[in-house]
Amino acid sequence: MVSLSKLFSNSLIYSSSFHQAASPALDNTEQYNIAKFLVSAGPYFEYQGFGISTDLPVNCTLEQVQLFMRHGERYPTTGSGTSYNTTVQKIKSSGTLVGPLSFINDYEFYIKSSDYLEMLTTPENSNSPYLGSKTAMEAGIAFRSKYGILYNDNIPLPVFSTNSQRVYDTAHNFINGFMGEQFSSDQVKFNVISTNITQGFNSLTPTSACAKFNTSYNSEYINAFPKDFLSNILARLEVGNPTLNITTSDIGTLFNICAFELSNTGGSQFCGLFTDEELITNNYLTDLNKYFTQGPGNPLANAIGYVHFNASMALLKDEDSTNKMWLSFFHDSDLCHLFNGIGLFDTDSSMSNDRVKFHDDYQFTQTVTMAGRVIIEKFKYADESYVRFLVNNAVIPLKTCSDGPGFSCKLSDLEDLFESKYQNYNLTEVCGANTTYQQDLTFFWDWSSVSYNATTSPTA
Repeated sequence: MVSLSKLFSNSLIYSSSFHQAASPALDNTEQYNIAKFLVSAGPYFEYQGFGISTDLPVNCTLEQVQLFMRHGERYPTTGSGTSYNTTVQKIKSSGTLVGPLSFINDYEFYIKSSDYLEMLTTPENSNSPYLGSKTAMEAGIAFRSKYGILYNDNIPLPVFSTNSQRVYDTAHNFINGFMGEQFSSDQVKFNVISTNITQGFNSLTPTSACAKFNTSYNSEYINAFPKDFLSNILARLEVGNPTLNITTSDIGTLFNICAFELSNTGGSQFCGLFTDEELITNNYLTDLNKYFTQGPGNPLANAIGYVHFNASMALLKDEDSTNKMWLSFFHDSDLCHLFNGIGLFDTDSSMSNDRVKFHDDYQFTQTVTMAGRVIIEKFKYADESYVRFLVNNAVIPLKTCSDGPGFSCKLSDLEDLFESKYQNYNLTEVCGANTTYQQDLTFFWDWSSVSYNATTSPTA
């Protein structure tokens, strides 16, 4: 078992060394990186993938690229941030603390203003090396470097964002990187899509339009996962602190504080309360939860995923559009549902709820990171079009179609897979959707004639 001193020295005290650990140059060479076990709330990191080169395969020509990206690193939501502070004050009220909790005697909760809650981290509200604005801008710079040949400067570049403030700010920072900060309004058309349920399936966030979708699915199975690791942590913290008045539920909150504070400030002493095994176990519990609430373990996962995958397929087959670059920004659950639709991370069996299972299992937290993204490449080789998926800068071949250049899938074969999965699919019926709302995603095609300008909101 890794000692707490080692955990501190390797991951927390020296934020500069952790910054290196989360950098693209070193991230995939490390066996242990705490960022990978921060329940999808820590800094962005690359997915380990299969070691396949992300370069365009030899003798291939780019035809189109699509980006679907989660917002960058952010502060906690209003509800979560308030809960985190309440837990900290609850611990502080226990009197003078000793042992691992002694740092809390002089600790002040790190979020200095409630105005920061829900927001993207930026130079104006954080000194963290993992700023969401910076991550998004760097992603835009890299995207321009790799896919800039597809950019048509004769027409406005359409950008699609939800009306969540942090999502919109991520999109704007991405474009700052892609275009340069002095881009003009006639170069880019920001389309801000409402998250309101009345938007129906013409949405970047279609889950609410699927009335039958149950985010509490299989909760009894999830809750059966052994919680002794939480009890063991509590017992360890109680040593020398007889008046400590917290529960295992509070321990779960401390894991979240560790993740967000590290991301928002560059380091967190709360992370030092846990061993690496405990961080990994808690992270697995998050994956288990997401598997059934948002992932392939939910019976309606494919329904929500259909919305964006269907639109993506239509774009891939569209040979007439003068625009060859499609940029969309949304939330973690939306990215997860797109993965479901494509089938990128489907599992052969259900996730175990009696132990941490390391092999052939679902990993939400490794793929849906802050600023997590999927890039869908379409390229031509020998007069045939092929499609390839990159998740957090790692090529992810489809399980049943990867015999094209660079382990891509021939577009015609991908069409067959889509039709096989969704043949005669009636999304309205499957979801029990309100038929007075829009039943199809159209904004990719009507953005130039329809006004998509929803008012942004921190809580959207």
